[in-house]
Amino acid sequence: MANYVAGFLGLVSQFGLYERYPDALGPAIAEAQMGRMSQMKARAWISQIEPLIIAQERRPNLLPRAPEHGELYPNGDPDLIVGKLSERDDVPLGLSLSGNVSSILAGRSGAGKTNAIRALISAVMRHNGANPDRFVSLLCWDRKGGDYTDYAQDYDNCIILGFPETLRIGLNPPEGVKPNVWINHLCSTFAARAGLVASSVCLANMMRFLLTAMNPYPDQHPLRWPSFELLLDLARAAPLNLFAAKPDYEKSLIQQLECFAHAAGELFSTFGGLDVERDVVRRRLCAVLDVEGLGPASVRAFTTDILNLQLLVGRQARRERGDSVNCIQIIDEADQDTSQKAESAFPDLSPISLMLKQGREFRLGVILGLSAVGPTARMVTTNASHFYAFAMADAPSMLETRNTLVLPRGAEAILPALEPGECLYRGPGPWPHAALARLDYVAPCRAPRPSRYDTHPFIPARRLRELPHVMEALDRLIAEHRRTTLRQARKRKPESKAELTSYARKLLDLCSLKPYTPVARLWEEVGTPAFSVQAAARAELEGAGFAAFEESRVGRRNLLLMLVTDRGWTFLGKAAPKRKGRGGIAHTHFCEFIRWVGERRGYKASTEMIVPGTNHPVDVAWQVAGRLDVFEVISASEANLPEHLRACFIQSDCVASVTVVSSLRRDLAHLEELVLAQLDLMPFINRISYDSVETYIQELWP
Repeated sequence: MANYVAGFLGLVSQFGLYERYPDALGPAIAEAQMGRMSQMKARAWISQIEPLIIAQERRPNLLPRAPEHGELYPNGDPDLIVGKLSERDDVPLGLSLSGNVSSILAGRSGAGKTNAIRALISAVMRHNGANPDRFVSLLCWDRKGGDYTDYAQDYDNCIILGFPETLRIGLNPPEGVKPNVWINHLCSTFAARAGLVASSVCLANMMRFLLTAMNPYPDQHPLRWPSFELLLDLARAAPLNLFAAKPDYEKSLIQQLECFAHAAGELFSTFGGLDVERDVVRRRLCAVLDVEGLGPASVRAFTTDILNLQLLVGRQARRERGDSVNCIQIIDEADQDTSQKAESAFPDLSPISLMLKQGREFRLGVILGLSAVGPTARMVTTNASHFYAFAMADAPSMLETRNTLVLPRGAEAILPALEPGECLYRGPGPWPHAALARLDYVAPCRAPRPSRYDTHPFIPARRLRELPHVMEALDRLIAEHRRTTLRQARKRKPESKAELTSYARKLLDLCSLKPYTPVARLWEEVGTPAFSVQAAARAELEGAGFAAFEESRVGRRNLLLMLVTDRGWTFLGKAAPKRKGRGGIAHTHFCEFIRWVGERRGYKASTEMIVPGTNHPVDVAWQVAGRLDVFEVISASEANLPEHLRACFIQSDCVASVTVVSSLRRDLAHLEELVLAQLDLMPFINRISYDSVETYIQELWP
């Protein structure tokens, strides 16, 4: 015989009906639990709750009851009201400026995140109007373009700075931070975002040299800090081992400096840029930073990081603690900045994690907009005090949301059914549970792109050739470095030629006589010894530091390449040739292959040629009938390819064609898609072609 009483209680528990309908179901549940309900009556109750069960199946809601006003806000209404609880209209939803306002707003596209951020901004603007003595500055990153620009038009105390028109972000520190401390923060952050942890020390050494050379007077104020373009000029002009322990560290650094110097346009072209405290907070202003189109992701993330560091490290150095937040940074579309992969690249914590963890004590807050929280670093989700979970349907994000909000088992099932603007909210306490809430609707921005942007103070940057005193300091440093190297070499035991075996010595001699020739071709000239002999010779040369090797995949085979190091040239008793070419060993070799092919065909060919009318070097150029056929070799990073093409076709009219060359044919389609995505390059598509390095190798060595 069916036990309808147990079935009734089981359905009530399974679908969380008591939490939703305590007044209607409370007496019946108590009667059933005390054993006073008959089976027939329980059966009738099951029929009565069937519509409630259907409603719960369509929109599962297993959350605990909604809190009362005093349970959520025991100290009175919060300072910023952004909405209300869905199940208690009398309870507002908001944030207190005397607490931690750092927040995460997460949900899929169209769920209401941007509206929620606009509600937060509107609440801050209302607060500032009513409490001018407790002004809260906003620094809002508008990455999609046009989501928040209308606030600068509607409020006199809000400015808008645009990329690439007026926004200039320099490497300058905030007030009160010692240069060496700032350089450490800056270089570790740059290296982490660029994926060059080993190059951090190299960049720091370059910055310390430039800082001293650019500011020769002890009382100079403000200090001039180098731009990425100046750092790139220095890296190209100095020997590879001048600032780096290993030349490869600086080669990798040059690739990323090119990306930051060229991809960001004029953004970093300053010796002293935006200072958030000076230009925004102390002037009692809010600022919208219109950075639509800023990329790639490493540049975009570092741009945000440097202003986070300005605020947090500056206030820590000046001991500016307080109990009430007076500056909030809003970062929408922050998924890539806060992912587990991005966080793991930092030796300690990323600037965003530091802001979430330490910002409140220094009167700072950060609000993040995320599309998915599944890939988000746990340090980010753990340290955000306010969590707004909008509609989402991907399993990793739903699971992470359940764990972060400490939801009852199965309560995350409501997430896909949330309406736009509706969310699950959990704050810093004292109420321990998540509650269903709805954010106030704020009309979206429909303002056109501003015809003019506001400005801020900055120091224009100059190139190395425009700074003779820096060039003189560099010449002195190079001369001293050479004297030191020579002095150390004399102190060491002389390296006799007998220290190398015959095959290792033959390979080293051949590479010095025929640089940039593939190792396999060099071995052919000595009779192609056994593979074990070749491997032993390579290990011997690498161990002695006489040569560097690199294997590159070309077509269906690996190509072994070799360069004689400075120590190898010294061992041979020859002067090292002038360094030429950018990038690593493979990139330099591929450029030389293309140059050789051009010369074989009767053209005047060169590497690292400056495109006429610009200051932009190209990998290889063939002079054909008074015009240039240019080649761009992609071996490590394709991020700066569009800038190379713009320099060739838009900034100059001397280039007839550009050939994009890759080591693998399968990469050519991806490179073509990258170029086709650049609307300003559409008129030149017919003058851009794509080829593999294998084509030129086969022509040189059939």
